[in-house]
Amino acid sequence: MARREDWGTRLSDTIAVLTAGVDEARETRAAVLVEWNGEPMHVAESGAPGGYAFICDTGPTGATWFFSRNQKPSNWGIRVAVAQVQQPDPQIRDELSC
Repeated sequence: MARREDWGTRLSDTIAVLTAGVDEARETRAAVLVEWNGEPMHVAESGAPGGYAFICDTGPTGATWFFSRNQKPSNWGIRVAVAQVQQPDPQIRDELSC
């Protein structure tokens, strides 16, 4: 587990990577591929409501990550929305749609 005093440095490094991605995404008007903690993800050109400055997507079977610029370890700084990876059986889907 990371030591509490390391948190600010790690978050600053992450914010620097994401900020560079957002800047490039704004120039190209398209999401930009970056790597965070060994995970490739596309950074969008804008953030999300709730104080999240960065939106990062790992693809259709991955997750969407929302990062805040907040550097206080006691506050929420990351939110994750996991993608649905399992497709329902077509017969069950048809029964449920009746």
